Amino acid sequence: MSLNSQTSSNFIKSVFGPKVAVLCSQDAELVSKRNNLSFVQLLRPFCNVTNEIQVRDVHSQPSQITELCISLQDLKNGLPNETQMNQMIFNSVQSCIDDSSSLQTWNIKHENYDININSSCPWYEAYREAVTSLAPQRDNEFINYFVACFLVVSSSHPNPLEEFSRLSGQQNQIQHSTPDSTWKWMIPNTLKYFVLLHDNSQADISRAQGVMKDLQSMHNNACFLLQINSKSTDDGTQDMPDPWTKYLSGKETPSQNSQTAEKNPSNEVQGQKKVYGCCLTISDHENLRTFMYECASKGIIPHMEKNIRSLNEQIAQRKALHRTIVRATKSFFGKAPTAPSSSPGSRTAEPLEQIRKVADLCFLCQLYENAYQFYYTAKKDLSSEGAWISAASSSEMAALSKFMQQPRAQRSYPTQYVDSAIDTYLNRTSDDYVALRCVMLSLECLSQQKLYPDAATQLLRLTNDENDLKCALLLEQVAHCYLRAKRPMLRKFAFYLVLAGHRFGKASQRHCALHCYSSALQVYSNAGWRLALDHIYFTLGRHFLSLNNFTEAITSFEQLVVKSSQSSIQQLLFLNEYLEIANRYKETFKENISYRIPSIQYKRNTVRFEMTEPGYKFDSEFENLEDIARNRLYPNGLIIFKKKGFEAVENETVWVDICVVNNLDVTLSLKDVNLKFEYCATDSKMVIPAISNILVKALSKQYLTFQFQPDMPGSIRIFGLSYKLSTRNTDASFNAPQSSLELEGVQLFSDEHTMELTVVPAMPKLLVSNLFLPSTMMFNEIASSPLTIANVGPKTARNLSFVSPSQACCVVADPQTEIKSINEQFLRLFADKQVKPGTVVMQKSLISSLAAGEEVHLRLWVQSSQLKQHKIEFVIYYEDGETFDEKGKRTDPRTRFLRYRHEAHVLEGVHFDPKVSWNSGGKSSALVIAHVSKDSSPSKLESFCCDSKQWLLQHLLTPPYVPQNFAFQARSSPDSRRIKNVREENYNIQWVNLQSGDKNFQPGGLDKLLNITFAQDHASSAPEDSASETKPFMIAVQWAKVDEQSNRVGQSYVPITELGSSSILPEILPMQDLSSNNLEALHRIVKWSIYCKSEVHHHFDIECPCIVPVDIIIFNQHNCTLRVTVDAMNSQNVAAGGDLLSSHSFTWVGKAFYDLELPPCGQHSIQMHAYFTQSGTFNINSFDVWATPVASNKQAQLIPQTRQPAFLLSVFNDADIF
Repeated sequence: MSLNSQTSSNFIKSVFGPKVAVLCSQDAELVSKRNNLSFVQLLRPFCNVTNEIQVRDVHSQPSQITELCISLQDLKNGLPNETQMNQMIFNSVQSCIDDSSSLQTWNIKHENYDININSSCPWYEAYREAVTSLAPQRDNEFINYFVACFLVVSSSHPNPLEEFSRLSGQQNQIQHSTPDSTWKWMIPNTLKYFVLLHDNSQADISRAQGVMKDLQSMHNNACFLLQINSKSTDDGTQDMPDPWTKYLSGKETPSQNSQTAEKNPSNEVQGQKKVYGCCLTISDHENLRTFMYECASKGIIPHMEKNIRSLNEQIAQRKALHRTIVRATKSFFGKAPTAPSSSPGSRTAEPLEQIRKVADLCFLCQLYENAYQFYYTAKKDLSSEGAWISAASSSEMAALSKFMQQPRAQRSYPTQYVDSAIDTYLNRTSDDYVALRCVMLSLECLSQQKLYPDAATQLLRLTNDENDLKCALLLEQVAHCYLRAKRPMLRKFAFYLVLAGHRFGKASQRHCALHCYSSALQVYSNAGWRLALDHIYFTLGRHFLSLNNFTEAITSFEQLVVKSSQSSIQQLLFLNEYLEIANRYKETFKENISYRIPSIQYKRNTVRFEMTEPGYKFDSEFENLEDIARNRLYPNGLIIFKKKGFEAVENETVWVDICVVNNLDVTLSLKDVNLKFEYCATDSKMVIPAISNILVKALSKQYLTFQFQPDMPGSIRIFGLSYKLSTRNTDASFNAPQSSLELEGVQLFSDEHTMELTVVPAMPKLLVSNLFLPSTMMFNEIASSPLTIANVGPKTARNLSFVSPSQACCVVADPQTEIKSINEQFLRLFADKQVKPGTVVMQKSLISSLAAGEEVHLRLWVQSSQLKQHKIEFVIYYEDGETFDEKGKRTDPRTRFLRYRHEAHVLEGVHFDPKVSWNSGGKSSALVIAHVSKDSSPSKLESFCCDSKQWLLQHLLTPPYVPQNFAFQARSSPDSRRIKNVREENYNIQWVNLQSGDKNFQPGGLDKLLNITFAQDHASSAPEDSASETKPFMIAVQWAKVDEQSNRVGQSYVPITELGSSSILPEILPMQDLSSNNLEALHRIVKWSIYCKSEVHHHFDIECPCIVPVDIIIFNQHNCTLRVTVDAMNSQNVAAGGDLLSSHSFTWVGKAFYDLELPPCGQHSIQMHAYFTQSGTFNINSFDVWATPVASNKQAQLIPQTRQPAFLLSVFNDADIF
């Protein structure tokens, strides 16, 4: 529940306090009316007696009464009827809503929610106070019966004692002689308390004191002289406190309002605001407070205490008599007499009434322990008699008595008593008040004990009737119960708030409905429940509209049309209603509507200076290229800082693209769309043409393109759009009615999304034409196209330079340049990319100047170096001619760029798998056999070239003998030391024609090529060259593919390195090293080489596992036959780094054990298969090799061979890329 201004115990005391009747003479009422108040209204703020009052219980034990609340009722004012009562309750709630602007908020952070709600609901407090104060007296309970009556007479009356006698007789007649009276009295001999009201400013105090002495002689302490009105209304004293307003707001019946509106001396000026207590002073306030304490402590409480003792004695005597009769009957007849059947009018009900009456009196005197005992006894007896309503009332009061004993009570609050009472009220009576009162009181008790879920369950039982205001207030309290639970249930809180808001709307309490929906919106706003949000926004919009709050209504309906999950017809209805509300707002405030539909995608807004597709943007790669080119090519090496915004050129066309998005399933019609801008320039007459009419289709985006030419240097700021929005031209297939409104409004950009253009003076402008590049290329294919650069600007362009990223692989050359020169440039470019990735290709001062109207013809060469998609990007840097400032002084030239981009789809090309063997003995040399990969496209190999200055290449095998393969030998150049410091680009590239080669090698000689070549190297090697350095190098293979559809040429690159699949060939060792004394030699009688890819890519999520073939060549280094076994079955195949880096491994599948016999100086090739289940880097050289000579003894023991360096294989999972 929400926080209340009263504590739970104080609220229960205010509901069940002593009820006192009031009878006033006419002259006493006139004295009170000087303060614009009746006598009962005058006393109402002072009815809460804060001083302690002593009382004795049924056992004569003293106890203290605290916070006694006395309820007064004027007997001359009848009870309001049901219609008046409902109106008074409605007014009470409404008055609290009007004053709810200063409520404190409560911030709740739970899970992903962060909400702020009002911590209290004053309208609920006003409702329960009005309901309990206006409730009529009931037959089955005495706690709301009158226990006393105030007889009030003015001291200025001609005969006060006679008037007191008349009022006393009138009270007796009402109590005893009016059987159909609506007023009920608890005790036949009701206490009459005589009040002599004295007006200090108009009456004689001595006469009043004389009358008071007469009263005291007749009635002892049951009288009091009350002195008020110590000042007249025209006194110029300071303002007095007003404690009456909060008690009178909305709680008077129409008859009471008419009575208080009578003319009186203190309020003669019509139209003047009523001032309550205008004739009272601080001493008068104290007199009123003292009067209430005196009448309670000396009159009401002693009178109730006397009746408690009397009734308790009667009950005790009746019980003693009953026990005596029962014992006598048993002694004479052997069994107890049967109790007669009870009826509402039978005498057997009188003892139960006495028990209930004494219980109510004990509760009023705050003797809660005695009250609980009597209520418990009454509950049992009434249940046995079948008086279910009275038993339920006793059960309810017993639970409240137990609660009011806390913390002294040993037992907890008996919730089962209240649940039983609620069941009885709902099922056995049509009186809604008793069930409502029971639930509201139980809510206070359960909330005090933090039993919020139990309280919510009880409240929900009363939310199904037709009283919308009651159900709405109870549902709101249910929501707060779930919010204040030990673990806040925010979704339940929001759900019941929506239900409460709906019932508030039906009860015409729109402010309460707005409060509920606004609080629920904080929970649903980020939950993703779009339909629930639509309902909340729609309801909020309707309520704001009914309160003429057009601003908030437009905001709410905007949320329905900016983005919606409703059907297209419903969206159209929302849009039509939004336009209607916007039109009323425009007519009321005479302002343009600030639209949010269609929405603008600011990231797609752009400014174009070329004729391209709307919304086309050059990405940051071009900006990086331009920054690099500007900083390297600008004169004197100055660093040019980038300016904010866009830079337009005078008298050149500019296109501004605004991307609007229609998130609705309804077509929007925009008319007279204008771009709102500011042009800071003198004498500018530029006008941006408007778009007359455009349709933004459902669920689509549309570019609004505005074209203009700046006519003066300056700056342009674009900050919004203005247009007319309508649904007039939407699809006619909709059955929903369409609005005929065509409403003009604006949509302004936020400050961070405004578009800034700087207009500079006229400059040269270059355009590219006749450039036709293929849309599909093979990998490493080389293509070319003519390139025409024209200057269409009014000034000369100078220092034209070509700049492109290295991965674009494009160069510009003269049309007469041979392709061999282009191949060499691409080879050097590829080598530079390997060393320095992300470099830039820059051809400086390609053209020194290009006058206005001139053009130049070049040729653009492109090589596709990226798989799947190859981006061809470049910029042409150029400067304007000599420029001068206003004083005629020469200034630095201004720069400009021409951008170009083209994308080509890349097909599979020609790839090579090189197998490289280095000879470690003698002069450095290497043998390379290049195999065309199986996945390569069939092509014709023409030539290859090398960029190294250290190696000399000798072609060994031509493609006609071995198709799709070629081999060559690389030897260290004798001039390598002499040309060591020569730059690579100045060194001539070696070219080898693959159509010619060494004819001595036949197709069958490829297997022996390695042994033959290195045997010759070993025979001619020189010892002094054994320490020569071996530096990796790269070759470029030129190929061609000619078919019916195309004629393609390309250049593939093969890096020759010491890593990857390369290995070191063994040396031929003499036979005498195999003596048994030389154990070290016995452990290295064989060596082996491993051939496989160093990197494998595999998609483990689609196909698992990955199997990689591994070729192994075993070499016999001696001139004797060897027995060799290769065992991969028991090897430890762990990932690189061992257990420190990875816990997974691979295994060998298929044949993993070989028993071989190698001839002298022979070799043998085997193939095994490695089995991988996940990615990683693995050591393939993990198998065991055993060998022994077999010339002397074939049964000789196998000797383990020294394991060679690790061979690393990296397995990549392609699924990790996505």
